[in-house]
Amino acid sequence: MHIGGLLMNYELLKVEMDSRAHTALIRLNRAEKKNALSYQLRGEMADCLCALEADDAVHAVVITGCDEIFSAGLDLREVGSIDASNKDEFLDSVKAMFNKAALFAKPLISAVSGPAYAGGFDLACLCDIRIASDTARFQQTEVIHGITQIATPHWMCVGLNRIKELAWTGQAVDAAEAYRIGLVNHVYPVSEYLDRAMDMARTIAGFDARAVQASKRMINDCVLMNLESALQHQFLVIAQFFGSEGSKQSAGGFVDKKKK
Repeated sequence: MHIGGLLMNYELLKVEMDSRAHTALIRLNRAEKKNALSYQLRGEMADCLCALEADDAVHAVVITGCDEIFSAGLDLREVGSIDASNKDEFLDSVKAMFNKAALFAKPLISAVSGPAYAGGFDLACLCDIRIASDTARFQQTEVIHGITQIATPHWMCVGLNRIKELAWTGQAVDAAEAYRIGLVNHVYPVSEYLDRAMDMARTIAGFDARAVQASKRMINDCVLMNLESALQHQFLVIAQFFGSEGSKQSAGGFVDKKKK
């Protein structure tokens, strides 16, 4: 896997760019604390996603932890210190990171190995595509600690009845079950999952970036529309690309190949 070099310096993230493939890799770099999403890490992640979104050379991004753990979720030491004086600041920090991931304009892939608990589970679900190792384990542990959780990105992956069960029982889901219920797209051995995620990112990044990003916006915009409204919106977006120079060149090249 060719990596073009470090894109930017963070303390709790390692960010690498493959300039030839137009991809970026974000590694959570707090393994000694189980990659817990601390205030500092959340700020760095939000800042990093903003920078990558603004960089026209980046077409697809992968977020990963380490082979042993993706993320144990929010830092419980911080959660335990919340009171009336700092609760709003704490929640604003969490919302800033999650909103940036949820609204990220470019394809975002999570490569998950080991536990993805609570906020770590949330971060994985906020990505467009999830690639798991066979040791991945997903769990909404908030109910165990007497708090509630976000649920929208999860039910969009697995459905309302399934996420209610996971949210209210704190039941863990292993990689095989996650694949069975549609929570993850693919499962690979630990030695392969990250390379496979980067392969997918490179494939996606190899296509027209404007078309891919428009497709992402269109799909997300249509999620809660009725069928008629969704189809109307999709054809409006499709019309922007039919007849474009890029589409004509691609279609013409395909036809020429078929003639040979």
